[in-house]
Amino acid sequence: MNLPSAEQFDRPYVLLCEGRGDERFYKKLFEKHQFGDYFHIRVPYKENEYSGGRTNFGADLNRISISESFLSNVKALLVVSDNDSDATASFTEVQ
Repeated sequence: MNLPSAEQFDRPYVLLCEGRGDERFYKKLFEKHQFGDYFHIRVPYKENEYSGGRTNFGADLNRISISESFLSNVKALLVVSDNDSDATASFTEVQ
């Protein structure tokens, strides 16, 4: 499985979030506070479509971690997930 062809990791930080709504929220937030140029914001991508959800974080991280631009440019990764109704279970899934 290849990443979307246009995806390049040319920023020092990656924020991985659960869904497209989260992605839009963080983009607007970072633009508003003028640090959007530092972050590549993404949602898990699988089988030629956005798959979303924290259950897909691991597979997505495995896939992007072999990208040359990821290895060369990314200094830190921030994983963001909500806790839904069970904070302990949600945290365990993210781990």
